[in-house]
Amino acid sequence: MKTGRNAGIALLLIAPLWTLLSNWSDADLSGEYDAIRYGTEAFNSFEPDALAIEIRYERAFTLWYYREVELVNERDDVAVIYLEHATFDWGLELLKRKYPDLVLPDEPLTGGRNDADTAAWIIRNNIDKRPVYIGATVNSLAEEGYRFEAVGLLYRVFPPE
Repeated sequence: MKTGRNAGIALLLIAPLWTLLSNWSDADLSGEYDAIRYGTEAFNSFEPDALAIEIRYERAFTLWYYREVELVNERDDVAVIYLEHATFDWGLELLKRKYPDLVLPDEPLTGGRNDADTAAWIIRNNIDKRPVYIGATVNSLAEEGYRFEAVGLLYRVFPPE
């Protein structure tokens, strides 16, 4: 009975170790510099007082990190929005406290495609106050004549002429 219990405990200890060792090459990100390159490129291309809207969490997190850690006293003029947060009450409240000068919806937009509708609303209401950058084009804005000019991995948004 004791041997079976010891074998079970050994298996419980060895299985995670085996998984870690056999997948180490996939988990080791020590040579991965995409986030560093993205953050550096983005902040080098942002005009003063830029508004950066990102639809991908990993990219938004990189921008937050650069703004709050790497460039804390240099580029705190840049507002970074992870678009999904702006589709929730709590996210809008957080953004309003962090960036009181931004014009944001009073409540999450409903109906249609919330992310695209929210992005379009935020851009329409802030483009005359800040240079706007976004991680992907917004079809409804392009149809209204807004231009999306590639700047690195982001697009600089320009209002209709």
